[in-house]
Amino acid sequence: MASNVSVKVAVRMRPFNNNEKVAGSNQCILMNKEHMQVVIKNPQGGEDKVFTYDYVYDSCLPEEDEDYAGQDTVWGDLGTELLEAAWAGYNYSLFAYGQTGSGKSHSMVGFGEARGVIPRACEAIFEKMRGGGGNANEGDDVRYKVEASMLEIYNERIRDLFVPMNQQDKGGLKVRDSPSTGAYVYGLKKIPVVSYSQIERLMAFGTKNRTVAATNMNETSSRAHTIFCIAFVQTVVNRDTMKANDIRSEISLVDLAGSERVSRTGASGDRLVEGGHINKSLSALGNVINALAKNGTSKGKKKILVPYRDAVLTHLLKNSLGGNAKTTMIAAVSPSDTNYAESLSTLRYADRAKNIQNVAIVNEDANEKLIKQLRAEMESLRRQLEGKDMGLDLEAEREKIKRELEEKFQRELQEKQAIWEKEMNGVDGGVEEDGVEDEAGGMYLVNLNEDAALSGVLKYKLKAGENWVGSAREAEIVIGGMGVTGKHACLVRKEGGVEVVSMVGARTLVNGVVIEAGTKLQVGNMDRLIFGNNSVFKIVFVGMEWGGQEVDWEMAMKEANSELLKAMSAANIGKVEEEEKEREEMDAKVKVLEEQLRAEREKMGGEEARLKGQQKELEEKLQMQIFETEKLLRRQEKERQERSLIDRQLLHTLPLVHEANSIAEEMLKKMKFSVKLVSKALDPLEFGLEGGGGVGVGVGVGVGVGVGGENDVYKTEVCVVVFRGGGGGSGGIGGDEMWSHEKFHNRIYIMREMYHEWKDREGDLTGTEFEGEEGDPFYDPPSDYLLGVARLQLEALKYMLDVDEATPLVDYKGSSFGEILVEMVPEVVAGQGIEGEDVEDLEEVVGKNLSINVRVKGLRGLPMGLLKGSAYKSVYVKYRFFGGDDYLVGDMVGLKMNVTMDWKKELKFVVTKELCEFVVGAALGFEVWVSAGVKESEEVVEAGVGEEEKEVEVEVDLDGEGEGEVRGGGGEVAKLKKENEELREKLAQALRLIEVLKAGGGDEAGESRTVANLGVAKGVDSIING
Repeated sequence: MASNVSVKVAVRMRPFNNNEKVAGSNQCILMNKEHMQVVIKNPQGGEDKVFTYDYVYDSCLPEEDEDYAGQDTVWGDLGTELLEAAWAGYNYSLFAYGQTGSGKSHSMVGFGEARGVIPRACEAIFEKMRGGGGNANEGDDVRYKVEASMLEIYNERIRDLFVPMNQQDKGGLKVRDSPSTGAYVYGLKKIPVVSYSQIERLMAFGTKNRTVAATNMNETSSRAHTIFCIAFVQTVVNRDTMKANDIRSEISLVDLAGSERVSRTGASGDRLVEGGHINKSLSALGNVINALAKNGTSKGKKKILVPYRDAVLTHLLKNSLGGNAKTTMIAAVSPSDTNYAESLSTLRYADRAKNIQNVAIVNEDANEKLIKQLRAEMESLRRQLEGKDMGLDLEAEREKIKRELEEKFQRELQEKQAIWEKEMNGVDGGVEEDGVEDEAGGMYLVNLNEDAALSGVLKYKLKAGENWVGSAREAEIVIGGMGVTGKHACLVRKEGGVEVVSMVGARTLVNGVVIEAGTKLQVGNMDRLIFGNNSVFKIVFVGMEWGGQEVDWEMAMKEANSELLKAMSAANIGKVEEEEKEREEMDAKVKVLEEQLRAEREKMGGEEARLKGQQKELEEKLQMQIFETEKLLRRQEKERQERSLIDRQLLHTLPLVHEANSIAEEMLKKMKFSVKLVSKALDPLEFGLEGGGGVGVGVGVGVGVGVGGENDVYKTEVCVVVFRGGGGGSGGIGGDEMWSHEKFHNRIYIMREMYHEWKDREGDLTGTEFEGEEGDPFYDPPSDYLLGVARLQLEALKYMLDVDEATPLVDYKGSSFGEILVEMVPEVVAGQGIEGEDVEDLEEVVGKNLSINVRVKGLRGLPMGLLKGSAYKSVYVKYRFFGGDDYLVGDMVGLKMNVTMDWKKELKFVVTKELCEFVVGAALGFEVWVSAGVKESEEVVEAGVGEEEKEVEVEVDLDGEGEGEVRGGGGEVAKLKKENEELREKLAQALRLIEVLKAGGGDEAGESRTVANLGVAKGVDSIING
């Protein structure tokens, strides 16, 4: 009998992890168990989002809290449904969705004693089998058969995890369709099991295969989908009909890959992201869920075609989503506000999944239905035949069928288990079996993996004497991975210790230090070893206590890259000390004001009337100082979180850069990769300015420079510089390209696939997806290149002064190379009862309409010498102002050393307190981009911008060694320098007068503040406008 059932959705929130605690992250998700609601708060302000689900589990609470949801709570709800569905003959699917590190694997598999749903389900099935039950009627004979399979989908290829890695089909297994059972994997091994301990052993073997693949191919487990399937068959022999009926149930337990949003990864513009690679499965899954959700709520309207065949994952999950199965989804989320965007995306995903309707049916023989319908008639015939000898011995016939079934089942079981044992015993590499006790005094080489679930899975026993480690089959310990040679190193076990000897041409690190070939080095308990690029292990002496910090993959990587990490963190250390000093100064100011206020209150007595005004003034100053201190603390907290993120990104990126260089060198790509920390200007609103009403980022994100006022705010990002020694692609400036951290991570996965294909085909990629430039992850077609950024201070706008400046352009290395000419004119919109000339301060027109006319007049001193020979033909400028979510982009003009643009834009605002604070503390980032696009103009800068000049070669210091230098051109260069010096002098004079204005200066004769400020403002205007 078919039944329409909705997909059930459970949301589970994990506790804060160590990195989030160190970064001081705040909780942005709240759960209401009574109403099954999840509330997510936007850390940037704005309306809270509220979602309702079937189950909510808050594992972020203290364990003693009554609403805390542990593994028992999750199993109590979801496990009961799973068992009921399986015993009733329904297919059941449980899949976990969420970003990497959100706790999916913990819910599904668990660790140690905190077992997850998969091991509990397997154990519970065998317990219930021993207790009987199911679909049998009283007196019927029941036999059970359980088969297990485990597969992994990585980069659209299916890998059978019950097959040793050296026996895997390189092309992967294929998905087929059956009219009766739906989609299945052709050739996937299904191993019969008779106890939970056998399933444990199978799961351990599958996990080892995952680990071997992750080690040998440098894969990341968070990018793969894992499906563990239990085929459960109940064979019921009906006493009345003497017929055997099979009732089948397929239980699919799916651990999906990390669901990081492409928009966050920063790789959304990368041509290879959606080209059938890493994100294809999850993108297709999203499309399937959207289509099914719409069909579930269409109410008679035309149904949407569900694109199941767009990816291997969705093809396999066809029964689970909209088909013949009861399905539950666990959406795993992080409580941290730093993961707000990913958590919100996961919650929306889960909310749509609630609308999916499945049609679940009991999986039994079709004839069984007819048999049940005829039972009544059979009962009638039995009564008629009662007492008559028909020559039939029903009991004997029943026993005969029972024996035949038992013999057939046992024969099949023994045959399959014999094959399985033979395959397991044939696994290469000397890996120790799980469940075998470590002998006292034993010494082992144990793997460390970025995925904690895969650490400690590979355990190699070191025998007395030599133990060769390498990729050759004759090595005692066979490992793979980039940079691992045939006989890479030798571990010599001696009395009381182990000695490591590295071979010529093999990179081996012990506790982060590279050991030279031929050097013998003694290693001890818990010492870390890295073979090649990132095959990471530790030495374990059984029975020897270890009192140090936890030895894990992160520790080993920090050691291996310690020097580079120290160098890159030096600037951050200085910044922390500077911030601490700034905070102490703020605290001191607050204490002084509090002391002054206390003293004034004590003196009030008879002078109350006179001192009342002074007290009010002091209270206002105190409140303002407290506000400034709080703003500073918020900014420092945000920056501390950013630094923590940078450290983690560096730790994960540095070994990958080394790997990319090794692949490029072996494949003769003539490319080099290196890590670079790049500072980018941020909107001060992100760092504590109040209000904003949901206003987005207002400052153009560009490359920052180590100059500017004390209110300048920077965000440092990890980027990868690509240098093309042999040309190819855009080539950037002087051969350099800048890849974002996320784009590089996306590309390295594709580089690995290309490399393995290249190795398998002995260097011939003809006919593969990597043939030609379009499929080559090392290649980038000519694309727009960020030449540099100019940061224009906006403080003059606070006092309604015009801005007309030549602002230096700076590249990502901090070298200046030219200028952008910008004019900004603020003006109060007419008709509001205020004359623009009478306004001295922007705060005087809060609530009024303001227009700012921005005019980009042109560019001077572009580095044509470096651009010569590149594909770039045009240049354009873009920026974002306060409240702008999108960039304002100017037209392309012909690329020359000096170009005229005359790009005008009128920006209109309602003046708010936030806008006033913004222009005081911020700088507007103008980004200058060059493009291979068609140029629209070839005009040079006209007299109004700078006299027409001949082109001269410009050489810019791209190594950051010097200050940037213009060479050649004789008088033209001298003229440019002179004009630049004059403009800087004018700016300096104007800023000094502005400081007087801010201090509220007036003359000693008692000139009024208004008159004094007006005089200062006129002085500034005369200096700037000549």
